[in-house]
Amino acid sequence: MNEFFLSPSLLLVQKSFLGGFFLYLILLFIFNKKNFSEKETITILSKKIFYGLTYYYIFLSVILSIGQYLVWNSNPMTKSFLNSPIGHNVSAPIFKSISFIANSSFGYFSYYIIGRIWIGTFLSILSALIFWYFLRILKKYNNRFFEDGEVELGGVCVLILGWPNFVIFIPLVFLSVIFISLFKMVFLKEKFTTLGYPFLLATLITILYGTYLIKLINLEVLKI
Repeated sequence: MNEFFLSPSLLLVQKSFLGGFFLYLILLFIFNKKNFSEKETITILSKKIFYGLTYYYIFLSVILSIGQYLVWNSNPMTKSFLNSPIGHNVSAPIFKSISFIANSSFGYFSYYIIGRIWIGTFLSILSALIFWYFLRILKKYNNRFFEDGEVELGGVCVLILGWPNFVIFIPLVFLSVIFISLFKMVFLKEKFTTLGYPFLLATLITILYGTYLIKLINLEVLKI
């Protein structure tokens, strides 16, 4: 079990799971967009996917926290980390200000899993919620930018990408809008473009090149 938590296998499982969700979104929005009953609209289904991914992130964080505990507990050299307060050599003023955690026997373990696991989860979910809320406001004032389910699609795409890929995703959405709009104008003779396909294209580019782009523009400091 320890080897699993310390190996790239878990990361591969995560990426495969999220990649499967993204592939499902592509099939859903491109091929099955019109084939829904009144009770199971694409908007309702997109919301279910959003909530499902939120629960997935929380569940995964719990599993990783338990895994970290088991890994440290199995090694005599790291077992002491499970019963130590936050030391003076740790630069964590926010954590140290919460004395009942910082000075407790599980202080260092709490500091570690929150900083390495839970902050990333929190930022991923928060980014998706903020973006979803922003899209709802945008749709309220200009409905032309969206078809059914595309507001929720934007939030789901952010959840799939997580933090800090969200920072790359936003400018790629604008570039994707320009590219797809030009394609539709030239080849399909259509004047308007909604945000569904730009969301999918920007997500695909971020999945493929997000790590490289983050390094290129010196945003690695945002990684948790």
